[in-house]
Amino acid sequence: MARLAAVAFINERFPDIESLEHAPETLNELTSTKVNLERAILFATEEVPRKITFAIKEAEAVSETVNKLHMEQDQLIGDIYSHVVDNTVMANKLSQTMKQICELEKYMQYLLCISHFEDLSADIQSALLIKATERSIEQFILMAEHAGHLQNSGCRHLVKFANDTVLFWFRILLEKLSSEFNECLSAWQWPFIVSSLKSAPPVPAATESKEKLGTLFAQLTMLQLPEDFQKEDKTSDRSVFAAKLPKWRPLSLPFQLLLKPLQKRFIFHFYGNKKTNSLDKPEWYFTQILTWIKDHREFLKTRIQPELDKQSGLDALAEFSRGLVALAVDKLHTDMPELLLMNIRFAHVLDESLAFHKELCLLCSYPDSQPSCLDVLIQPEPFKHWLHIEKQFALQKMDSMLSSPSAWKCQYKDSADVDCLKVSECGESFMLLLLTITDRYRLLPSVECRMDFLRLQLELLDDFRIRLLQVKKEIFPNRADHLNQQYCAIVNTVNYINDVLCQWANLPFFVKLHYYKMKTNRKETSNEDKIQLDDDENGKCLEPSVFEEIVDLFEMMQKDMLANILSFVVDDVKARSRSYRHERWMALPSHKEYTSMALSGSACEMLLVLKDHLHNVEALLSKSLFAVFWQQLAEIVNRFIFSEVILQNNFNDGGSHQLQFDMTRNLFTLFGQYTAKPENYFKDVKESCIVLTLSAGSALLIKEVIYRALHDPHSLANPRPTDPIAALHDIGIYKLTLEEVETLLSLRIDLSD
Repeated sequence: MARLAAVAFINERFPDIESLEHAPETLNELTSTKVNLERAILFATEEVPRKITFAIKEAEAVSETVNKLHMEQDQLIGDIYSHVVDNTVMANKLSQTMKQICELEKYMQYLLCISHFEDLSADIQSALLIKATERSIEQFILMAEHAGHLQNSGCRHLVKFANDTVLFWFRILLEKLSSEFNECLSAWQWPFIVSSLKSAPPVPAATESKEKLGTLFAQLTMLQLPEDFQKEDKTSDRSVFAAKLPKWRPLSLPFQLLLKPLQKRFIFHFYGNKKTNSLDKPEWYFTQILTWIKDHREFLKTRIQPELDKQSGLDALAEFSRGLVALAVDKLHTDMPELLLMNIRFAHVLDESLAFHKELCLLCSYPDSQPSCLDVLIQPEPFKHWLHIEKQFALQKMDSMLSSPSAWKCQYKDSADVDCLKVSECGESFMLLLLTITDRYRLLPSVECRMDFLRLQLELLDDFRIRLLQVKKEIFPNRADHLNQQYCAIVNTVNYINDVLCQWANLPFFVKLHYYKMKTNRKETSNEDKIQLDDDENGKCLEPSVFEEIVDLFEMMQKDMLANILSFVVDDVKARSRSYRHERWMALPSHKEYTSMALSGSACEMLLVLKDHLHNVEALLSKSLFAVFWQQLAEIVNRFIFSEVILQNNFNDGGSHQLQFDMTRNLFTLFGQYTAKPENYFKDVKESCIVLTLSAGSALLIKEVIYRALHDPHSLANPRPTDPIAALHDIGIYKLTLEEVETLLSLRIDLSD
């Protein structure tokens, strides 16, 4: 094998004779390899055995060390075990002792808490004996704070003892202070229940009572029981339903005492079998509450508000009103099950509740964050019934509007300033209906409820639109009636609704609803839709307002009906233009033969019909709609005369000037009462007349320039070619194209050669 390998190596290195010149290099390479191999063999035979011997000795030394450590470990384990056995009994004894110490410490803390409460009770009692009321209240506050810290303790009996102690002294202090406070109020003849009271409240005879009022008010405010204890306090005067609302804030003690006699009167008159407790007359207790607020307003501002400014900064009138409103809230909530059974009663209490809330806001700036009668109305059952009644009433109202004999008569025909809208009676009544609905739900505290009402309004708008379409189809089945007064009244109604909705869309109230709607839609979309909404917010395709969809539908209906009127007028004008279209324009005498030119006889009927239609439509349509109408009519007539009269005939000099006279002095004049420059709406006709009446020399030059521009492009190589557009501008042609001007020039018989 070695020989074969050697032969292969030589054949590979020296394949031919010429490669023998590399033999010395190969010899040196093999010699170097041989020397390296010999060195490696020498290292393996001498150095490796020596290192192996050294490593064996090191391993033996480490093994002896490990054995010694094992022996020491065994000895240490034995010592530890014996030590544990010796101290186990002692540890058990110490553990039992520590448990006993901990138990004793708990007992000691337990007794210290009881002792602390007893000491505080003793301090309160001694302070009461020496009539140091403020000192007793301070000790009571400390006791209440200490009891509050114990509420999470597992010692149920201790917590109950603390709570009972706090409530015990609270009732004693409250009884003492309330009796003194009531005596002081009696000196002021509280409450002031005479609604005809005009002057300030009577000043008490004793000056001491007057000065004592502020002190007692401050002490009662300090005595306020913490919220955790009010649930256990059965003496606290709290409303039933209002207290369950999330935004309810308990009244302070002095206001509870101020309101207590009024609460008794309210319950006496408006609960039970009294005649004043009538479901048909909710305005009685609403009026009573407003009367009490008015009667006590001056006293609260002059006597109570200064004390509040020193302590909490609350508004005395608002706090007093809040307590009275809670009575109305509870009363309304109590009567609601019976009110839901009769729509008439429920509708009446709705109106009275909304009126009461508005009056309350005006009277005392009642805060929206506090409970009100509206909170009762937006509860699920009452609110659902409210929406049902609102929709039912609105549909009935719409039926009566459209069936009224005067439904399509102008509402403000006697008022020139408002009559420009040509508002029909049913259109105005419908928008007033929507406005009334808006006023009713505008003050609702829940934005979700406001959105429900907005959806109802949109539904009513769409229903009214469909009814208008049905009326249009029933009353005006063919196009012959499109200039009928009722047809135009429907168009005016649609236009008026559009204008009002566009104005409403910019009101802050509806802008906020639109923002809430977009925010709600964003939460309901998927991640991809969220990205699209973000793009929309950057200005791409946000829905402009909450009324956008219904406004688009009304605008579509308006455009369709306006197009029908326009089509009717245009068809009539075209039908009367036959003789004018076939006038012999190329054979008319020159205008120089006339002393003064007159309107073409063939144009009289067409222009007279056009004038009558303009007058009739102006009288029937609103000002804004008529502006759109006559501008579109002018555009159609302009294209009709240009394409059917001018382009279909040839003109001599007399025919050109006669056409110009008919247009500029007669047709344009018909529209001159609507705009200062009517010719701007007939640019095709106006510029055609300029081309047809242009002098022959100028016309030939223009014709040559246009011909070169359109048919001889090589002429543009001229170093100074004439610009055809500039040439047309020089003679007043801006709208017509080069091709159209060339066609008009070809219609002149004087240029036909």
